[in-house]
Amino acid sequence: MPAHRPLTRALSLTGSLVALSIGLPMATASTPAGASRPSETASETASASSTVIPFTAADVTETTAGSYDITWSAPSSAGTVRVYAGTNPLVDATTDEVGSGGHSATIVVRPPSTPAARWYFTLTPSKGEPLVVADRSLHMADDPNLRDVGGYRTADGQWVRMGVLYRSGALNNLSPAETQELSALGVTTVFDLRTDAERAATTDRLPAGTDYVVANVLAGSTNDANVTLAASQLLDGPDKASATVAQARGIMAGLYDQLPVLASADAAYRSLFTAAAGASPTHAVLFHCTAGKDRTGWATAALLLELGVPMASVEQDYLLSNQYVLPYYKSVVSSYVAQGGKASVVDAVLGVQPQYLEDSLAVMKSHYGSVQAYFSEGLGLTPNELAELRSTLLEGTPQAR
Repeated sequence: MPAHRPLTRALSLTGSLVALSIGLPMATASTPAGASRPSETASETASASSTVIPFTAADVTETTAGSYDITWSAPSSAGTVRVYAGTNPLVDATTDEVGSGGHSATIVVRPPSTPAARWYFTLTPSKGEPLVVADRSLHMADDPNLRDVGGYRTADGQWVRMGVLYRSGALNNLSPAETQELSALGVTTVFDLRTDAERAATTDRLPAGTDYVVANVLAGSTNDANVTLAASQLLDGPDKASATVAQARGIMAGLYDQLPVLASADAAYRSLFTAAAGASPTHAVLFHCTAGKDRTGWATAALLLELGVPMASVEQDYLLSNQYVLPYYKSVVSSYVAQGGKASVVDAVLGVQPQYLEDSLAVMKSHYGSVQAYFSEGLGLTPNELAELRSTLLEGTPQAR
């Protein structure tokens, strides 16, 4: 990341936005270091016991020291959980056992010398179906908001599959190594949700052979220019000291009110979700706008809700953009404050707020009544297409509520 990004560079971005390891476990392990996987595979074990994934929570976080914190929770009936590491999200492609724990535990493991674009961990209970998890963030320096859409549990006990659908900011700043990493992740299709002007100003850097799809969410917007102008005037005007958070949030509302109902947005999201229904670990789909937080954020939130992920988890995922995006533009915020503005004002434009998503959902519900109706009536996805989307993106058998 460059040490300094001029304010004008960020305001240009702002206009676009609103126009819008595995090795030895450090914790308790049930097998010695270097022990190989038992002859019976995790999938065979799960099939013999149950097709229900028993885990109620699971998370992986790569630490600054290069190790991984792996945490899970499951009912006591799940028994001992054995953890395997692999370089792709297929259960039967995992390799060595790296640790184990009880039905609810946390272990820490370090990466081995083997290079990998990404490490996945298969949590294999004594009873129940395995679950593949990974650090949601790809930790790309030049695209900090690139992350996996999967890894969330639905209300009925299924899990959103990891390693097949990714969200991100614009890909124009990727280094050659990061571009190669996209390829190694299996990304073969990229949906660009940006406007014509955004794409002309910054062109995506993609691996050779990537299927690049233009899906301009705001193509039919009549408020696009007004929202962009209002944001630029607020943040780049002479009266920064008088700019308020309420003004900033009002501007963003102009964008979010359009996302569930704009015809061009419906067409863009329909094409995206249709492609996502055919995604796989070797043909993963990535979609993005400029910062990966608004047009991309709405698409992700709507999709997760359609898949049955509880609202609390959806909002948590949506707000993660603040964690990844705002630090990237820390120098921009500092410059704005130095000129008399309030950090909270620029944060309201360059970041996300719970109210933005709530307002957009309210618009969606006023037009369609439910997220299910939005997908079927607004986006025009057929029952078969929706069933295929769920089959692709969900794993495990629904549990009785």
